[in-house]
Amino acid sequence: MSRFKISFFVLYTGLLFSQKTDNRLSKLDSDIENLMESFHTVGLSIAIVENDTIIYNQSFGYRDLENKLLVDGNTMFPIGSVTKPFTAALIGIHEGQGKLSIKDRPVKHLDYLQFNSDEMNNLVTIEDLLAHRSGIGVVDAAHVFFPKKSVEEHLRRLPHLHPNSAVRERFDYSNMGYAILGAISSAVSQKTWSENITRVIFEPLEMSKSNTSLAQMTESDNYAFGYSVANKKEVVKVLYEDQHESAAAGAINSTITDMSKWMLMLLHGGVYKHKQIIPKAYLERSFSEHNILNTSFSFDKKYTLLNDCYGYGWFNHTYNGLYRVNHGGNVSGFTASINMYPYKNIGIVILTNQSSANLLHNAIVDIITNRLLYLEQKKWTDYEVSYGDALTFNEPIAPINQTKKPSHPLSGFSGKYLNKGHGILEIIKANDGLQVIFPVFDMGLEHLYHNVFMNKPITEIHQNVPSFYFNFMEDNTGTISKLSINFQTTPVIFKKISNN
Repeated sequence: MSRFKISFFVLYTGLLFSQKTDNRLSKLDSDIENLMESFHTVGLSIAIVENDTIIYNQSFGYRDLENKLLVDGNTMFPIGSVTKPFTAALIGIHEGQGKLSIKDRPVKHLDYLQFNSDEMNNLVTIEDLLAHRSGIGVVDAAHVFFPKKSVEEHLRRLPHLHPNSAVRERFDYSNMGYAILGAISSAVSQKTWSENITRVIFEPLEMSKSNTSLAQMTESDNYAFGYSVANKKEVVKVLYEDQHESAAAGAINSTITDMSKWMLMLLHGGVYKHKQIIPKAYLERSFSEHNILNTSFSFDKKYTLLNDCYGYGWFNHTYNGLYRVNHGGNVSGFTASINMYPYKNIGIVILTNQSSANLLHNAIVDIITNRLLYLEQKKWTDYEVSYGDALTFNEPIAPINQTKKPSHPLSGFSGKYLNKGHGILEIIKANDGLQVIFPVFDMGLEHLYHNVFMNKPITEIHQNVPSFYFNFMEDNTGTISKLSINFQTTPVIFKKISNN
């Protein structure tokens, strides 16, 4: 696949940011192009800032492969969880306005909000949500498979969603936690999360191309399609992923030009055009360690201190003794990342229209960091090439395992099943097998052994739909009465409420 790049200049009133030749970055274009070729990447935009200057701003490849439409600095990409630092910034802005304290319990601002236990209701604070230490953890199957009509409806599931850990026990990444933060922002401002992001962040930063919904993005004349890789080599176009009620955790779409402005503001202590956008003290706390991802000592691995922590919407750790804050984002067809070295006033933002391209981003960031700071360099060929395979939907479903047959005829598994934290799904017999009907997806169930099946796509769906075990359980009479799905560490139980 041939590669094209577009370079351009950005003029920022108040400070002059101009791209110029930097010898440290010589041959970076070719390294990126070679890595893209190895990863089968369709399109990529990247910007590097140092001090007050954008020292590198390039776009490569296509936003639309079929029509050979090039990526440029104003091409919009979904940025996934790189949205979280924006939502965290909103909370800091509200705190600076006196509308909340991060020590508040969420119920102070959302009177309908209740967690799964009295302990959580009494202990969880806004700060815990910011730092992913509330214990909620990953409960994404609720909004992926069973979306609701409003954020409030989504959050009213919480009493029925089993937490993944105890409050402040450990780092437990949670999109639901950031959905709560978005709702708190709405409650204290009487505006939607989207309106707040636009009014309080996008507009002051002149991020004129950025928005918060797929509908807004696809109405424009310059946005990227998403792609993935099938069979280790074939580039395939994939569906967009709607964030539904978890918009505050991952729904922003942006451009490399707009993200450069966001990054420069962050590196200047929250200031843009002499205006304080995010309170400096809050930004400093955001970049600080509030939750440890991994322990920092091992006789065998010899970790350094500050090994993988989380602040308010930011991962923070050291890289070769340098303090680094960063966040990545992955949604169907897209990978985004932002990496900053605040003490060096260096930032790197990368947007790609490829699923699961984290290692590509890591390699590019590593190459750039080593060059800018005169660290030991590696060749682009030294980096591991790996990415997620595209989810295929046209493969046949294997027949019933005859050596470990189900305990009942397939009709005995059919029916509707309910879990109050998620919703209702239906199991039907079709085409000599079983299918599961979710509110948004219909999927096949491939038999593994006994009463255990696994979901398998039979129609095109977005790429962030993993496989789960569906374990049907009998009651004392030998009738199928429950369904266990490993949506979480503790499997989620659906009770059979009717037969077909």
